[in-house]
Amino acid sequence: MARLDAFIQLLLYESADELILETGKSVLLHKQGSPARPLVKQLLTAAQVASALAEVLPAAQRGLLPESGISFSYSAPAGLVHIRCERGSAGNRISVTPLLDEAHIVQDEAVEDELGTGLFGTVSENLAAPEEHRPYNTPPRGAPVLVQPLGRTAGLEVLIAAAVESGASDLHLASGCPPLLRIEGSLRPLEGHLSLPAARLEELIWAALPDSARAEYERARGVTCTIQSGALRFRASVFPDSRGISAAIRPIPAEPLEAERLGLPRQVLDQCFASRGLILIAGAAGSGRTSTLAALVDFINRNRDDHVLTLEEPIEQVHVNKRCLIRQREVPTQVPGFEIGLRQALREDPDVVVVGDLRDAASAALAIELAASGRLVLAQLNTIGVLAALDRLIEQAPALRSALAESLRCVLSQTLCRRQAGGRIAAFEVLLPTESATTLIREGGGFQLPTAMQAGRAHGFLPLNEALAELVEKRLVDPREALRRSNVKAELRSMLERKGVALQDKAS
Repeated sequence: MARLDAFIQLLLYESADELILETGKSVLLHKQGSPARPLVKQLLTAAQVASALAEVLPAAQRGLLPESGISFSYSAPAGLVHIRCERGSAGNRISVTPLLDEAHIVQDEAVEDELGTGLFGTVSENLAAPEEHRPYNTPPRGAPVLVQPLGRTAGLEVLIAAAVESGASDLHLASGCPPLLRIEGSLRPLEGHLSLPAARLEELIWAALPDSARAEYERARGVTCTIQSGALRFRASVFPDSRGISAAIRPIPAEPLEAERLGLPRQVLDQCFASRGLILIAGAAGSGRTSTLAALVDFINRNRDDHVLTLEEPIEQVHVNKRCLIRQREVPTQVPGFEIGLRQALREDPDVVVVGDLRDAASAALAIELAASGRLVLAQLNTIGVLAALDRLIEQAPALRSALAESLRCVLSQTLCRRQAGGRIAAFEVLLPTESATTLIREGGGFQLPTAMQAGRAHGFLPLNEALAELVEKRLVDPREALRRSNVKAELRSMLERKGVALQDKAS
């Protein structure tokens, strides 16, 4: 596709008045009532302007640019525009304006849909990052969702750009539904966009994803992969449902969030210096577990001189070597599965092994064995609460109770709460096994663990309710929000009342 097509997509998508490409200047988008907005960081050379024009010139007008300039209509994938090129003192100047006559608008059926390579690698790699760095990809409350209508042939990259611009944590696409953005945990429709028919959505998705992803989708009836766009990366999960194809797309930060900035408890960071043992990261889907795990890997990378091996499906956060050698392996492209990857890890001389998800008994058993054999293992579990995480792991590997009791270093569970000022913040529950807790795990006394954990507060145990109460006390989280996130609401209510916090909603 012509390099102008991606910029024309933005021109029509934002209902702007004019697009300007001029030698010695940036690509500029003009909209009435607003200052001109640069779309790329670099200044254009005369050769870049000339080649952009050459790609769209009608055959009859190709050749030397006459003194009077050139003017013609061009059918871009996004719609019909008028292009005029004039000579200037420093070089050529291209002006692109929309043609709004409905009789001349290109219909979807007549457009060759090549937008999978449109904004990717051009405009999107120059999208400005949000000024405020917000944990877990969340915007301030009330952040506007895109209101301009999207063109009828808008590509997937435009929808993704809208998600990035709105600070959404996820973009949801479903056949027969309008695009939805998850902002502060709630789904909001992308304003100005109609429902996407199944056939159209399928075209948009496969135009942007690699061929290997489609092959895996056909084989397994679903695929999770990453989309790379310059400095921007996205995790895309594509799957069929009763209406057709669906997708959930999540932006991935360009760099891992720092553990200190996320507010991870000090007692958890201290465990990252251990030479052996098991650190579990638990939480519900969408609770920020992946961001926390990436932050812990980055913390190790900045503070240790070791070999870190990761097993992920897919690789989301890309780590560069700092003090550590980081080797990231993706399931299933570089290793068939977590179990095989963990078996191979025994021969790859890692000091730290990171497992994206302990999904089955075999993987859980191997992770425990690795931790007991002298490696530090960090692993995720899709459970809510430290006790549920321990129960799940014991269920998966009951024969390894003793090894688990001896190797367990820390269990961290988290839940995301809405900030009063907008965005979201994590509340952490932490278990550092005491001698009594270790004995109970080894001997199968799991039902007594809650009592042992309460007695272990002085040894680093942090209950979820205490974390929630602290967030309320610091005026970061509304009391009603804290009560919604609590697993033991009556206890939290009593704690807040003792602190003098007014609870208006007694029904929470």
